[in-house]
Amino acid sequence: MRKTLSYVNEYAFRAGPSMYICCLLLYLMSAVNSFVILGYSEYNVNAAYYLIKGEAGLTDVISKIIWYLAAIVFFQILTWFQNLVETRLILSVSLRYERELNEQLSSIRWDYFEMHDVFLMIQESRTKSREVLVKMLQKSMLLFSIFPMLVVYGYYLSRIHMIIVILFLAILLVFNRLGTKLQGDSVHLWEEIRPYAQRQRYYFNLCGDKVTHQEYRFNRLLGYVMDKWEEAYDAEISLRMKIHKSVEFRIKAAQLLFYLPRFLVLIYITIGIINGRYEIGFFVMINSMLVNLTNNLTAIQEIREVFRTEKSFLDAFHEVMRLEKQKEVEKQERAKASDDIVMNQVIYRYPQANYKALNGLNLHLEKGEKIAIVGPNGSGKTTAMNLILSLTKPNSGYVNTHTIKQISVIIQDFTQYQASIKENILFGSPLQTFSDEDIWGLLEIVGLKEKIQNLPEGIYTKLGQLEKGVELSKGQWQRLAIARLLANPKAELWILDEPTAYLDPISEIEIYDLIYRLAGERTVLFISHRLGFARKADRILVFDKGRIAENGMHEELIEKNGIYAEMYRLQEEWYIT
Repeated sequence: MRKTLSYVNEYAFRAGPSMYICCLLLYLMSAVNSFVILGYSEYNVNAAYYLIKGEAGLTDVISKIIWYLAAIVFFQILTWFQNLVETRLILSVSLRYERELNEQLSSIRWDYFEMHDVFLMIQESRTKSREVLVKMLQKSMLLFSIFPMLVVYGYYLSRIHMIIVILFLAILLVFNRLGTKLQGDSVHLWEEIRPYAQRQRYYFNLCGDKVTHQEYRFNRLLGYVMDKWEEAYDAEISLRMKIHKSVEFRIKAAQLLFYLPRFLVLIYITIGIINGRYEIGFFVMINSMLVNLTNNLTAIQEIREVFRTEKSFLDAFHEVMRLEKQKEVEKQERAKASDDIVMNQVIYRYPQANYKALNGLNLHLEKGEKIAIVGPNGSGKTTAMNLILSLTKPNSGYVNTHTIKQISVIIQDFTQYQASIKENILFGSPLQTFSDEDIWGLLEIVGLKEKIQNLPEGIYTKLGQLEKGVELSKGQWQRLAIARLLANPKAELWILDEPTAYLDPISEIEIYDLIYRLAGERTVLFISHRLGFARKADRILVFDKGRIAENGMHEELIEKNGIYAEMYRLQEEWYIT
């Protein structure tokens, strides 16, 4: 717990040093507040008693009560200020957390997302770890404030007898031992819960996800998915109840250990009141203090439980932040590299796969070539593009793209940004300045100008449901993605993975003609299963089983009568039979 406590507070301090120190001091001052409240309760009862007996002056009593109330009001104002500072600190911690996580996830190798354990850590870091970090920060502040309160309580107990202080210190040690035993017994149950919790959240989210909603409805999946969800949910609840019963039993048992000495202390004070050693206000104050002490000792165990059981979520964030980033190419490597894209004996296996996605791939693309990349599913096309894009690195072999400074890409599952139409295009080249005329020009090129002109706010129309935007068809979204590609005039390489998958055949021909026309001296890589476009390419590369099985122009590959010729004839039959 100490290491986690130190990490959480160091992280918060780095996020906002002045706010952290201020928040900590305000929490520590709450111990003084407890001292004032206990003193006030004692004085009130005693003052009332002596007023009734006529042994105290009303003016003196009212004067002291006003001072006590002024102190209480002062601490109430401090509590309000403490909440304000704490909220600001939490926002600073959350901002730092999300910024660091976003920077890290944008820099790590792409194949980490293919690793089961790492993927789960990334998901936990995105959905749970920040919440746990904030909760632990709040709990640690509470813990820091409890220890000074225990000193205050120790002072009041010492007014009875030092043996009483020793007795309650012994009870505190018993609490600590029980808490340690409790955490050791329950930790394995928390590890068992995680897969069930992840499964039930997955099935639950299926019914409310826009992407899966249509299939969910027309396949009538409600009953089937709900059964799966309830099965995982019941398993999770069963384990959570085991932990809850164990926690509650031990905490209540520990509290019972406290009640007997508390009862004896109150009897002892009662006898002291009869003998004139204590005042009745002291009895009332000690009773309130013992209740607070019980609650504080219970809170310590609950804090320990939080730190122990939810530490795994914080560990997930810590491990994600330690993942290897995609390293930048050294300057001397750039100096040696040519302008061509070269792959030499490249081997790549996905982390959980039992076969090689690329198996000794050799590739040489000259600058300015327009290359069509085709092949069956799973032949290695997209994997090769990921290596060219430096999203991951090969298990072995050599990849040279070092001299290419800017690349524009349309991936098969392109992003539909929930932003304005203009912003959707700006995402293609965020560092460049575009006028409205530039944006309209790009929309005209991709055939969307007329559609956008009919929208209420033109290029400033929001898309998606984030801000009550409008929806585009898949084909219109794809045209917008192509406009995003064209928004970066400095790109030396274009990679288009199924760029016309959602377009009709006439629109597909228009887009390919457009891309060929605008490409200029750029190197362009087309990846598609639809082969009509390949006739225009300088070369066609046919991938099969992680290698290039065929390489040539359309006519040459038709004459070879190999994989490409077979694929082309099969597609041709759809149109001429």
